[in-house]
Amino acid sequence: TVSVTQAIALTVTPNEYAFGSSNMGWTMNTAVDAFTATNTGNGLEKFTISVGNSANWTAGVGVGKEQFQMGFKTATNSGTVIAPITGSTLANNIAKNGIQKFGLEIILPSDTDYAGVQQTIPVTITASVAD
Repeated sequence: TVSVTQAIALTVTPNEYAFGSSNMGWTMNTAVDAFTATNTGNGLEKFTISVGNSANWTAGVGVGKEQFQMGFKTATNSGTVIAPITGSTLANNIAKNGIQKFGLEIILPSDTDYAGVQQTIPVTITASVAD
């Protein structure tokens, strides 16, 4: 008996981005092709994007005091809010060595007690077998 197993793997470049400073409630964007996710596995993959909380701010759908919203965009998608905790589909059916370019958008909290404090927000891309 021979079994073939799909190897699931991806790389993302660059692996960090600094949005810089801005006012509360403002929207900040990267270029639509600022990041590249590459299927380094051996079969079709689905990429999921998720966002976590910073030390002082909570990821949400919408903004508020200490709550920000993160979204992504691609050449064919003008903007999708990243679902906190569960994540959102970034791309599906990405072939071996195939790529998905994407950008990020953050809407800053409407109010914060941490003005001037740098926030590190984790954005995670995971791969799975394509749907």
